[in-house]
Amino acid sequence: MNERLLYLGLDPSSFKTQKIIVHYPIIKIAPKSFENQFIQDALNHFHSFTHILITSKSSIKILKDYLNKKNISIDDWNTKQTYAVGKVTAKHLQENGIHVSCIAQKETAEGLIEEVSNRLKNDDVKKVHFFWPHSSLGRAVIPDFFNSQHIHLTACDLYDTIDQVPEKVPNLNDFHEIVFTSPSTVDAFIKIFKIFPTEKKLTAIGPITEEYLRYHTCSNVHISSL
Repeated sequence: MNERLLYLGLDPSSFKTQKIIVHYPIIKIAPKSFENQFIQDALNHFHSFTHILITSKSSIKILKDYLNKKNISIDDWNTKQTYAVGKVTAKHLQENGIHVSCIAQKETAEGLIEEVSNRLKNDDVKKVHFFWPHSSLGRAVIPDFFNSQHIHLTACDLYDTIDQVPEKVPNLNDFHEIVFTSPSTVDAFIKIFKIFPTEKKLTAIGPITEEYLRYHTCSNVHISSL
């Protein structure tokens, strides 16, 4: 009998495994209103941005839809340099017709900052204007860096990440492995299941999720890179 894996994130399509994947999404994306004043201000200044930082797959579709409502095309987007936080995010950008100028080698906000630091020359600092559409839970590491370097950044909360409990809560005894895709999935898991099963393989995607998961459990955590 094939082993079964419980995947808690939004989209398991890019997760490579020989196990049977059972998708139980315990978070969902809630886009902020298109009429939100901060979103409107950002979109109205879209022409002034030289670079776009994409740190999640979720922001791609939402931003694309909102730009379309403002009659801003993918061609307009492609006049900017788009930096992707990792290969999966880059793939989704490309599937949406968006040219990717840079893919962070370290698939974290810190890795993206490293790419900006390596690629941006001193003479460019006053000429560039970065745009960062992100989750309301986005960490402060990106704006903190840009502020410290005096690089123009417009950060915009594009969506909220919300806990959810899909019907028919699975029995954890039926699974050999549980996959956490973000700190939000860790928090949601605690709310639903209360404790972490110590006999299971707990897989965290990415170092930030791994660190957060280790903080909440004494179990050995396996980190998986897509």
